[in-house]
Amino acid sequence: MYNTGRLGTQTMAHRRERALRRRPAQVLGLIILTLLVVAAVLIVYFVIMVVRSFGSGAAPEVTVPNLTGMTREEAEHALNRVNLGLKLRESAYSDAVPAGAVISQLPPAGSRVRENRQIEVICSLGRPALKVPALVGTSFAEAQKRISAGGFVLGRVEKLHLKRFRAGTVIAQTPEPNQVFTSAVKVDLTIASSDPAFTVAVPSIVGTQLYVAEKLLHNSNLRLARVTYEASPSGTVGEVVSQSPEAGAAVQPGTGVEVVVRISEELAQATACTFRFRFRLPPGLPEGKLKVEQADELGKTVVYEDSISPEETIEQVLRVQGNAVIRVYLDGILLREDRF
Repeated sequence: MYNTGRLGTQTMAHRRERALRRRPAQVLGLIILTLLVVAAVLIVYFVIMVVRSFGSGAAPEVTVPNLTGMTREEAEHALNRVNLGLKLRESAYSDAVPAGAVISQLPPAGSRVRENRQIEVICSLGRPALKVPALVGTSFAEAQKRISAGGFVLGRVEKLHLKRFRAGTVIAQTPEPNQVFTSAVKVDLTIASSDPAFTVAVPSIVGTQLYVAEKLLHNSNLRLARVTYEASPSGTVGEVVSQSPEAGAAVQPGTGVEVVVRISEELAQATACTFRFRFRLPPGLPEGKLKVEQADELGKTVVYEDSISPEETIEQVLRVQGNAVIRVYLDGILLREDRF
Protein backbone atom coordinates (compact mmCIF):
# COMPACT_ATOMS: atom_id res chain seq x y z
CA MET A 1 0.00 0.00 0.00
CA TYR A 2 2.73 2.34 0.74
CA ASN A 3 4.31 1.96 -2.65
CA THR A 4 1.04 2.39 -4.51
CA GLY A 5 0.30 5.74 -2.89
CA ARG A 6 3.76 6.99 -3.65
CA LEU A 7 3.41 6.11 -7.32
CA GLY A 8 0.09 7.91 -7.51
CA THR A 9 1.60 11.06 -6.08
CA GLN A 10 4.46 10.97 -8.57
CA THR A 11 2.02 10.57 -11.49
CA MET A 12 -0.02 13.62 -10.54
CA ALA A 13 3.09 15.74 -10.15
CA HIS A 14 4.28 14.61 -13.57
CA ARG A 15 0.96 15.61 -15.13
CA ARG A 16 1.08 19.05 -13.55
CA GLU A 17 4.59 19.57 -14.85
CA ARG A 18 3.53 18.65 -18.43
CA ALA A 19 0.53 21.04 -18.21
CA LEU A 20 2.81 23.89 -17.14
CA ARG A 21 5.14 23.22 -20.08
CA ARG A 22 2.20 23.30 -22.59
CA ARG A 23 0.71 26.66 -21.34
CA PRO A 24 3.18 29.07 -23.15
CA ALA A 25 2.59 27.24 -26.39
CA GLN A 26 -1.16 27.61 -25.98
CA VAL A 27 -0.85 31.39 -25.28
CA LEU A 28 1.35 31.86 -28.34
CA GLY A 29 -1.11 29.96 -30.47
CA LEU A 30 -3.96 32.14 -29.25
CA ILE A 31 -2.04 35.32 -30.10
CA ILE A 32 -1.24 34.06 -33.59
CA LEU A 33 -4.88 33.12 -34.15
CA THR A 34 -6.01 36.58 -33.03
CA LEU A 35 -3.56 38.30 -35.41
CA LEU A 36 -4.74 36.12 -38.29
CA VAL A 37 -8.37 37.04 -37.61
CA VAL A 38 -7.54 40.77 -37.47
CA ALA A 39 -5.57 40.52 -40.74
CA ALA A 40 -8.44 38.72 -42.39
CA VAL A 41 -10.89 41.40 -41.28
CA LEU A 42 -8.63 44.20 -42.65
CA ILE A 43 -8.24 42.41 -45.96
CA VAL A 44 -11.99 41.99 -46.29
CA TYR A 45 -12.54 45.69 -45.45
CA PHE A 46 -9.96 46.79 -48.04
CA VAL A 47 -11.53 44.59 -50.69
CA ILE A 48 -14.99 46.00 -49.92
CA MET A 49 -13.72 49.62 -50.22
CA VAL A 50 -11.96 48.91 -53.52
CA VAL A 51 -15.05 47.26 -54.96
CA ARG A 52 -17.22 50.13 -53.73
CA SER A 53 -14.92 52.75 -55.29
CA PHE A 54 -14.92 50.97 -58.62
CA GLY A 55 -18.65 50.59 -58.46
CA SER A 56 -19.30 54.29 -57.75
CA GLY A 57 -17.37 55.60 -60.83
CA ALA A 58 -16.26 59.29 -61.38
CA ALA A 59 -17.98 62.29 -59.73
CA PRO A 60 -21.20 63.28 -61.55
CA GLU A 61 -21.34 66.31 -63.83
CA VAL A 62 -23.28 69.47 -62.98
CA THR A 63 -24.16 72.67 -64.89
CA VAL A 64 -22.22 75.81 -63.98
CA PRO A 65 -24.66 78.58 -62.93
CA ASN A 66 -24.45 82.17 -64.20
CA LEU A 67 -22.60 84.21 -61.55
CA THR A 68 -22.28 87.52 -63.43
CA GLY A 69 -23.60 90.42 -61.37
CA MET A 70 -23.79 88.42 -58.13
CA THR A 71 -21.89 89.43 -55.02
CA ARG A 72 -19.14 87.06 -53.98
CA GLU A 73 -21.32 85.65 -51.18
CA GLU A 74 -24.25 85.09 -53.56
CA ALA A 75 -21.95 83.37 -56.04
CA GLU A 76 -20.59 81.04 -53.34
CA HIS A 77 -24.13 80.05 -52.29
CA ALA A 78 -25.13 79.42 -55.91
CA LEU A 79 -22.09 77.17 -56.45
CA ASN A 80 -22.51 75.32 -53.16
CA ARG A 81 -26.03 74.31 -54.20
CA VAL A 82 -24.52 72.29 -57.08
CA ASN A 83 -21.46 71.06 -55.14
CA LEU A 84 -18.98 73.47 -56.71
CA GLY A 85 -16.50 75.86 -55.15
CA LEU A 86 -15.43 79.45 -55.85
CA LYS A 87 -11.93 80.82 -56.45
CA LEU A 88 -11.21 84.55 -56.80
CA ARG A 89 -8.95 84.89 -59.82
CA GLU A 90 -8.45 88.67 -59.64
CA SER A 91 -10.21 92.00 -59.05
CA ALA A 92 -10.60 94.74 -61.66
CA TYR A 93 -12.26 98.12 -62.11
CA SER A 94 -15.54 98.24 -64.02
CA ASP A 95 -17.86 101.05 -65.08
CA ALA A 96 -20.79 98.68 -65.55
CA VAL A 97 -20.51 96.26 -62.60
CA PRO A 98 -20.77 97.56 -59.01
CA ALA A 99 -17.98 96.94 -56.52
CA GLY A 100 -17.95 93.42 -55.07
CA ALA A 101 -19.97 91.84 -57.89
CA VAL A 102 -18.75 89.23 -60.37
CA ILE A 103 -17.61 90.60 -63.74
CA SER A 104 -16.83 87.27 -65.44
CA GLN A 105 -16.26 83.58 -64.68
CA LEU A 106 -14.35 80.57 -65.96
CA PRO A 107 -15.72 78.10 -67.03
CA PRO A 108 -18.63 80.17 -68.42
CA ALA A 109 -22.23 79.73 -67.36
CA GLY A 110 -23.91 76.66 -68.84
CA SER A 111 -20.71 74.56 -68.97
CA ARG A 112 -20.80 70.97 -67.70
CA VAL A 113 -18.12 70.16 -65.09
CA ARG A 114 -17.49 67.52 -62.41
CA GLU A 115 -18.67 68.13 -58.88
CA ASN A 116 -16.22 69.67 -56.39
CA ARG A 117 -14.50 71.76 -59.07
CA GLN A 118 -13.64 75.40 -58.32
CA ILE A 119 -15.06 78.10 -60.59
CA GLU A 120 -12.74 81.09 -61.09
CA VAL A 121 -14.27 84.57 -61.02
CA ILE A 122 -13.14 88.16 -61.57
CA CYS A 123 -14.78 90.58 -59.12
CA SER A 124 -15.35 94.29 -59.61
CA LEU A 125 -13.59 97.05 -57.71
CA GLY A 126 -16.24 99.48 -58.91
CA ARG A 127 -15.74 102.46 -61.16
CA PRO A 128 -12.11 103.44 -61.69
CA ALA A 129 -10.86 106.10 -59.33
CA LEU A 130 -9.99 109.44 -60.93
CA LYS A 131 -7.26 111.41 -59.18
CA VAL A 132 -7.16 115.17 -59.73
CA PRO A 133 -3.83 116.12 -61.35
CA ALA A 134 -1.52 118.78 -59.95
CA LEU A 135 -1.88 121.84 -62.22
CA VAL A 136 -0.47 124.77 -60.25
CA GLY A 137 2.67 126.09 -61.95
CA THR A 138 1.85 124.64 -65.37
CA SER A 139 0.79 126.57 -68.44
CA PHE A 140 -2.89 126.79 -69.29
CA ALA A 141 -2.35 124.61 -72.38
CA GLU A 142 -0.60 121.92 -70.32
CA ALA A 143 -3.32 122.11 -67.65
CA GLN A 144 -6.00 121.47 -70.29
CA LYS A 145 -4.10 118.39 -71.51
CA ARG A 146 -3.75 116.99 -67.99
CA ILE A 147 -7.41 117.63 -67.18
CA SER A 148 -8.53 115.81 -70.32
CA ALA A 149 -6.04 112.93 -69.85
CA GLY A 150 -7.20 112.45 -66.26
CA GLY A 151 -10.84 112.05 -67.30
CA PHE A 152 -11.97 115.44 -65.95
CA VAL A 153 -13.64 118.47 -67.53
CA LEU A 154 -12.36 122.02 -67.66
CA GLY A 155 -14.61 124.24 -65.55
CA ARG A 156 -14.54 127.95 -64.80
CA VAL A 157 -11.39 129.86 -65.76
CA GLU A 158 -10.65 133.08 -63.88
CA LYS A 159 -7.83 135.57 -64.50
CA LEU A 160 -5.85 137.28 -61.75
CA HIS A 161 -3.27 139.99 -62.35
CA LEU A 162 -0.12 139.08 -60.41
CA LYS A 163 3.24 140.37 -61.61
CA ARG A 164 5.26 137.69 -59.82
CA PHE A 165 3.72 134.96 -62.02
CA ARG A 166 4.21 134.51 -65.74
CA ALA A 167 1.07 135.26 -67.72
CA GLY A 168 -0.88 132.10 -68.51
CA THR A 169 0.43 130.13 -65.52
CA VAL A 170 -2.03 128.23 -63.34
CA ILE A 171 -1.86 129.69 -59.81
CA ALA A 172 -4.84 127.91 -58.20
CA GLN A 173 -7.19 125.02 -58.88
CA THR A 174 -10.39 123.50 -57.50
CA PRO A 175 -10.60 120.62 -56.54
CA GLU A 176 -7.19 120.34 -54.91
CA PRO A 177 -4.59 117.93 -56.39
CA ASN A 178 -4.80 114.20 -55.59
CA GLN A 179 -8.46 114.26 -54.58
CA VAL A 180 -10.15 111.09 -55.84
CA PHE A 181 -13.51 110.88 -57.62
CA THR A 182 -15.37 108.01 -59.25
CA SER A 183 -16.78 110.16 -62.06
CA ALA A 184 -15.68 113.16 -64.09
CA VAL A 185 -15.96 116.52 -62.33
CA LYS A 186 -15.17 120.06 -63.42
CA VAL A 187 -11.77 121.49 -62.52
CA ASP A 188 -11.81 125.27 -62.05
CA LEU A 189 -8.60 127.21 -62.68
CA THR A 190 -7.19 130.60 -61.76
CA ILE A 191 -4.71 131.86 -64.34
CA ALA A 192 -2.11 134.55 -63.85
CA SER A 193 -2.75 137.45 -66.21
CA SER A 194 -0.89 140.55 -67.27
CA ASP A 195 -1.19 143.05 -70.09
CA PRO A 196 -2.12 142.06 -72.74
CA ALA A 197 -5.03 140.09 -71.27
CA PHE A 198 -4.85 136.30 -71.12
CA THR A 199 -6.23 134.52 -74.19
CA VAL A 200 -7.08 131.01 -75.38
CA ALA A 201 -6.68 129.48 -78.83
CA VAL A 202 -9.79 128.73 -80.92
CA PRO A 203 -9.85 125.02 -81.87
CA SER A 204 -10.36 123.83 -85.44
CA ILE A 205 -13.97 122.68 -85.84
CA VAL A 206 -14.42 122.84 -89.65
CA GLY A 207 -15.43 119.43 -90.98
CA THR A 208 -16.92 118.23 -87.67
CA GLN A 209 -20.58 117.69 -86.89
CA LEU A 210 -22.24 120.55 -85.02
CA TYR A 211 -22.55 118.64 -81.73
CA VAL A 212 -18.83 117.74 -81.89
CA ALA A 213 -17.90 121.35 -82.64
CA GLU A 214 -19.93 122.51 -79.67
CA LYS A 215 -18.12 120.07 -77.37
CA LEU A 216 -14.69 121.15 -78.64
CA LEU A 217 -15.55 124.79 -78.01
CA HIS A 218 -16.77 124.04 -74.49
CA ASN A 219 -13.57 122.11 -73.73
CA SER A 220 -11.60 125.20 -74.74
CA ASN A 221 -13.74 127.42 -72.48
CA LEU A 222 -15.45 128.99 -75.49
CA ARG A 223 -19.09 128.95 -76.56
CA LEU A 224 -21.13 128.51 -79.72
CA ALA A 225 -22.60 131.94 -80.42
CA ARG A 226 -24.23 131.77 -83.86
CA VAL A 227 -25.14 128.98 -86.29
CA THR A 228 -26.04 129.78 -89.90
CA TYR A 229 -27.41 126.97 -92.07
CA GLU A 230 -26.57 127.02 -95.79
CA ALA A 231 -27.42 124.61 -98.59
CA SER A 232 -24.72 122.71 -100.44
CA PRO A 233 -24.96 120.08 -103.20
CA SER A 234 -21.99 118.14 -101.79
CA GLY A 235 -20.51 117.28 -98.45
CA THR A 236 -22.02 115.82 -95.30
CA VAL A 237 -25.23 117.32 -93.97
CA GLY A 238 -24.77 118.78 -90.50
CA GLU A 239 -21.02 119.43 -90.66
CA VAL A 240 -19.36 122.80 -90.04
CA VAL A 241 -18.10 124.37 -93.27
CA SER A 242 -16.63 127.58 -91.81
CA GLN A 243 -15.94 129.22 -88.46
CA SER A 244 -15.25 132.70 -87.09
CA PRO A 245 -12.84 133.39 -85.43
CA GLU A 246 -10.62 131.02 -87.40
CA ALA A 247 -8.78 128.11 -85.84
CA GLY A 248 -5.75 129.19 -83.83
CA ALA A 249 -6.97 132.73 -83.19
CA ALA A 250 -6.22 134.10 -79.70
CA VAL A 251 -9.44 135.16 -77.93
CA GLN A 252 -10.69 135.80 -74.42
CA PRO A 253 -12.12 132.81 -72.48
CA GLY A 254 -15.87 132.69 -72.95
CA THR A 255 -15.74 134.22 -76.43
CA GLY A 256 -18.54 133.17 -78.78
CA VAL A 257 -17.69 131.43 -82.05
CA GLU A 258 -19.90 131.69 -85.17
CA VAL A 259 -20.19 128.74 -87.55
CA VAL A 260 -21.84 127.88 -90.87
CA VAL A 261 -23.41 124.41 -91.09
CA ARG A 262 -24.25 122.53 -94.27
CA ILE A 263 -27.87 121.45 -94.93
CA SER A 264 -29.45 119.76 -97.95
CA GLU A 265 -30.83 121.81 -100.85
CA GLU A 266 -34.23 120.20 -100.37
CA LEU A 267 -34.37 121.49 -96.79
CA ALA A 268 -33.21 124.96 -97.82
CA GLN A 269 -35.86 125.24 -100.57
CA ALA A 270 -38.72 124.03 -98.40
CA THR A 271 -41.17 126.75 -97.40
CA ALA A 272 -41.65 124.99 -94.08
CA CYS A 273 -39.41 122.52 -92.30
CA THR A 274 -39.26 120.57 -89.06
CA PHE A 275 -35.99 119.93 -87.25
CA ARG A 276 -34.59 119.05 -83.83
CA PHE A 277 -32.95 121.95 -82.01
CA ARG A 278 -30.31 121.15 -79.38
CA PHE A 279 -28.60 123.43 -76.86
CA ARG A 280 -26.15 122.65 -74.05
CA LEU A 281 -25.37 125.25 -71.41
CA PRO A 282 -21.58 125.72 -71.24
CA PRO A 283 -19.99 124.56 -67.96
CA GLY A 284 -18.53 127.99 -67.27
CA LEU A 285 -21.92 129.70 -67.10
CA PRO A 286 -24.11 129.79 -63.97
CA GLU A 287 -27.53 128.25 -63.50
CA GLY A 288 -30.31 130.48 -64.73
CA LYS A 289 -33.55 130.87 -66.66
CA LEU A 290 -33.25 129.75 -70.26
CA LYS A 291 -35.52 131.03 -73.02
CA VAL A 292 -35.60 129.82 -76.63
CA GLU A 293 -37.29 132.21 -79.03
CA GLN A 294 -38.33 131.41 -82.61
CA ALA A 295 -38.91 134.10 -85.26
CA ASP A 296 -40.06 133.26 -88.81
CA GLU A 297 -42.56 134.45 -91.42
CA LEU A 298 -45.41 133.60 -89.07
CA GLY A 299 -44.05 135.85 -86.31
CA LYS A 300 -42.16 135.49 -83.04
CA THR A 301 -42.86 132.92 -80.33
CA VAL A 302 -41.20 131.46 -77.23
CA VAL A 303 -40.75 127.72 -77.73
CA TYR A 304 -38.96 126.95 -74.45
CA GLU A 305 -38.60 128.69 -71.10
CA ASP A 306 -37.35 127.03 -67.93
CA SER A 307 -34.44 126.90 -65.47
CA ILE A 308 -31.24 125.20 -66.62
CA SER A 309 -28.02 124.08 -64.94
CA PRO A 310 -24.46 124.11 -66.34
CA GLU A 311 -23.86 121.30 -68.88
CA GLU A 312 -27.58 120.49 -69.00
CA THR A 313 -28.91 119.86 -72.51
CA ILE A 314 -32.32 120.71 -73.93
CA GLU A 315 -33.81 119.41 -77.18
CA GLN A 316 -36.85 120.79 -78.95
CA VAL A 317 -38.58 119.75 -82.18
CA LEU A 318 -39.24 123.03 -84.03
CA ARG A 319 -41.20 123.81 -87.18
CA VAL A 320 -40.36 127.03 -88.99
CA GLN A 321 -41.94 128.79 -91.97
CA GLY A 322 -39.55 130.34 -94.50
CA ASN A 323 -36.49 132.18 -93.23
CA ALA A 324 -36.18 131.82 -89.47
CA VAL A 325 -34.02 132.83 -86.53
CA ILE A 326 -33.73 130.83 -83.27
CA ARG A 327 -32.34 132.83 -80.33
CA VAL A 328 -31.27 131.43 -76.94
CA TYR A 329 -31.25 133.70 -73.87
CA LEU A 330 -29.95 133.06 -70.34
CA ASP A 331 -31.45 135.46 -67.82
CA GLY A 332 -32.19 137.85 -70.67
CA ILE A 333 -28.66 137.75 -72.18
CA LEU A 334 -28.36 136.44 -75.76
CA LEU A 335 -26.14 133.33 -75.83
CA ARG A 336 -26.71 131.86 -79.27
CA GLU A 337 -28.44 132.61 -82.54
CA ASP A 338 -29.28 130.10 -85.29
CA ARG A 339 -30.30 131.31 -88.76
CA PHE A 340 -32.10 129.29 -91.43
